[in-house]
Amino acid sequence: MRVKAVLVGCLVCILLVTGCASKNKPFDFRGVYWGNNQKTVEKSEETEYVFASEELMMFSADVDGKPAEIYYSFQNNELVEGEVKFVIGDRILREIVEDYALVADRLKEFYGEPVNSDALVWLDDDEAYKPDPEWVSILNHRLMYRLAWETETTYVVFELECADETHINYFYHAYELSHRP
Repeated sequence: MRVKAVLVGCLVCILLVTGCASKNKPFDFRGVYWGNNQKTVEKSEETEYVFASEELMMFSADVDGKPAEIYYSFQNNELVEGEVKFVIGDRILREIVEDYALVADRLKEFYGEPVNSDALVWLDDDEAYKPDPEWVSILNHRLMYRLAWETETTYVVFELECADETHINYFYHAYELSHRP
């Protein structure tokens, strides 16, 4: 009988400790965890609701004082991906790069140091272009900025790229590790 009481007591302690530890776990993406359903995500997102389908929810918000679109992707009504895409408007590239650096610093505060040490990704390895200023290489689709983090549950990518002659994007994308590209 005494052994049973000790075993039950140990089991209760283990459950309490693991239950408390999971409540202190940092969120996977913007206040929610992978596997949350759409209702949970909608309740947690305190920004302007824009659109939803079975597989996608979209919100509009200011993120760190910058206008952004926030996307949540679902499979079988379980959250598997999130993305914050910053709205550029008619700002110049220097301002966009400065904003990218500020958001990168905030992501470093939350996720720690990135897994890649060099944020520059050359899309065109031709050495003739390397002396160009970075902004020229970005505008000519030869260079992008890319940082990545990995936690126990999440893979995060933060990029700045020139999508075409008129669109420069910077965004961060978080994936549940099992859905990492």
